[in-house]
Amino acid sequence: MEGFLFGFELETVSPFDKRQLSSVLNRKGVTTVVAEDLPYDKKDDYLVDGSYSLVNDGSISPKGSNFGVEIRSCIFALYCPDMHKPLFDALKELGVTTNARCGLHIHVSHPTHIVTGK
Repeated sequence: MEGFLFGFELETVSPFDKRQLSSVLNRKGVTTVVAEDLPYDKKDDYLVDGSYSLVNDGSISPKGSNFGVEIRSCIFALYCPDMHKPLFDALKELGVTTNARCGLHIHVSHPTHIVTGK
């Protein structure tokens, strides 16, 4: 799968809102930004600098005082999946989980095919 690039969106149930979670993850060495703080034309993009972006996810309907937070990965190649281990280790340590309404979306770009909508 030479030349293919990937990105993921992970829907989570977090004891922290997106800003708190971003702050805690950054202190743990996992570089994150809150998507709404990005320039308007970058809010929905996958970042290329190794950062993760966090957004509210109202579709999750978490119970109690938890928050629905979607984590968008940076763009990555298939040969470097371990780059996400620090993120997943930190999420586990912080008690960030999933529920039946959460999903994991994987995006794949093809190196030679460009699709345009009409």
